[in-house]
Amino acid sequence: MDDFTKSLEYQTRAMKINEEIGSKTGIATNLKNIGDIYGDRNDYSKALEYFFKALKINEQIGNYDGFSENLGNIGEIYLKTYINPINTDEKNEFVSFNRKINLKKSIEYLLRAYELSKSIGDLSSLQEWCENLSIAYDSSGDYKTSMRYFKESVALKDTIYSHENQKKISFIEYNHQRAEMERNLQIEKLKLEHSKQEIIFLIVVFILLVAIILVIVLERSRTEKLLLNVLPKKIAKRLKGKEKYIADHFDEASIVFADIVEFTQISAGAAPERIVQVLDDIFTKFDKISEKYGLEKIKTIGDCYMAVAGVPEPNLNHAEAAANWALEVMEMMKDYKFKHHESSDNSNGDIPIKFRIGMHCGPVVAGVIGKKKFIYDLWGDTVNTASRMEENGVSGMIHVSNRFKETLSNTKTFQDRGEIVIKGKGTMRTWFLTIDEKNN
Repeated sequence: MDDFTKSLEYQTRAMKINEEIGSKTGIATNLKNIGDIYGDRNDYSKALEYFFKALKINEQIGNYDGFSENLGNIGEIYLKTYINPINTDEKNEFVSFNRKINLKKSIEYLLRAYELSKSIGDLSSLQEWCENLSIAYDSSGDYKTSMRYFKESVALKDTIYSHENQKKISFIEYNHQRAEMERNLQIEKLKLEHSKQEIIFLIVVFILLVAIILVIVLERSRTEKLLLNVLPKKIAKRLKGKEKYIADHFDEASIVFADIVEFTQISAGAAPERIVQVLDDIFTKFDKISEKYGLEKIKTIGDCYMAVAGVPEPNLNHAEAAANWALEVMEMMKDYKFKHHESSDNSNGDIPIKFRIGMHCGPVVAGVIGKKKFIYDLWGDTVNTASRMEENGVSGMIHVSNRFKETLSNTKTFQDRGEIVIKGKGTMRTWFLTIDEKNN
């Protein structure tokens, strides 16, 4: 049995399970995955058939993330049919023999996907649609529009991998100021040699220098406090020790991603100050729980919170710490609601907020990047897989990889989700970490 047949069989079996349990979201995901499989074999008609089926289900259940992705998938397939036309005499209800019609459809669906991804804040998908729109408009001869989407695609790439939680930290140019002080002292000494009356002036200068040194000491203290707010204490100490490149490899660590489900829609219409206030309240609670279980907060990306257990201080029980963190977050936030106004007597307008958590463990590389704006970040396949666990998770659930589950042994209770196709990873068996008496 070849890989193509195996993939189709896995998706078909998974779809039957989702049909039995009534999971329309799961069915839509299976249909989309089957469309991807046919698309990889350049069977554009079959790919479109399954993408349209997935599109219809996601539209019915209001799954905007899936709906946006399906629109973009359809647009990409139509673009492929323009670039690599189908050579067949058979009638096809999806693909036209007229390449210009296929190109027009490609732009139409990519634009819809672009607008929807933009409205829900899905920057990763938005960047992909911009890239394809640039190619499509270039193919149509509209080079100006093609260049606009190309530039937006490049800008989105920078934004996705930028670090929104970076703080401005400026180091005082101590050596430069010390040189200035020494020069002033030398000038005063020369003056003293010419006139005893300059002694009074030298005393005054000395007092000023003491004041400057005091200011420098106070500024350095303030800078160190700011540095500790951005970097782990151990890393900050190494940075102050003039270590040029700080980079470490950790054989085992657990990565946590916690995302607020559909926060863009929930917060629509609220004042910017209120949105920031709510996110600050939520992430401050997360920070306290991170401190409790020894996790290191890495960054926030929009309404997504990223933390790690076992870095920069190795921890043999990193998976246990991460699991306890996730369980306590879910328990603490289960009744959390979004109020459009901080003080409101009317609770009927409050919107419940749900969270989606993804976790994976394995080796990572951690280090500091930047010269003036520092960020302590993580890299590696483990990070990418943890992110995929969150992206493919379910609202109100803690989605973990099989490796994470095996690392915890029998200390926690899990619900088998079965095998699912993870973008960029292939088919993976995953689990839901559940809250029950064993976990308590």
